Amino acid sequence: MLLKTSILAVATALFAMPSTLTAQQPSQPCNTGPYIVFFEWNDSELSREAREVLDDVVNFYAACGTASVLMAGHADRSQPVRQSVKISQERVDAVAEYLVSKGLPGSRMASAALGSSQPRVETPDGVREMENRRVEINFAPPGRW
Repeated sequence: MLLKTSILAVATALFAMPSTLTAQQPSQPCNTGPYIVFFEWNDSELSREAREVLDDVVNFYAACGTASVLMAGHADRSQPVRQSVKISQERVDAVAEYLVSKGLPGSRMASAALGSSQPRVETPDGVREMENRRVEINFAPPGRW
C-alpha cells in the first residue's frame, strides 16, 4: 500500500508542476530601437526593405509588453517646409497602417511629422538625401511621448 501511495504522490506532483519538467524559454529583452525605414523622394510607399524592417518591429514588440510605439516622420531638404511636413505625415501614416495591419495596437502609437527639421545627414536646402527621408520607430514605457 505504501508503494502504491508513493507512486501516486510522485505522479500527482509531476503532473501538477509541468513547468519544472519543461525547458524554460529565455526571455527576449525589449529592443527599444530605433528601427528606421527609408523612402524614395516625395513618396510614402513602403518598399520591400521597409516592410521587412517593420516585420522585425512587430516581432520585437512582443518582448516589450505594453510599450508605446513612437514614430517620427522625416523628409529631406529638397522641398518647402510645408511639403516636407506633409510627406513626413504621409510616411508616418503608411508605417502606422502597416503595423496595425500586423497586429500592433493603434491605441499605443504616437507620431510626429518633423519634416526636414532633424536630418540624419546635413545638407544644404534643395538637396535630396535618402537617409533623411525616413520614419524612425522606438518603443517607450506606456504613455510616454
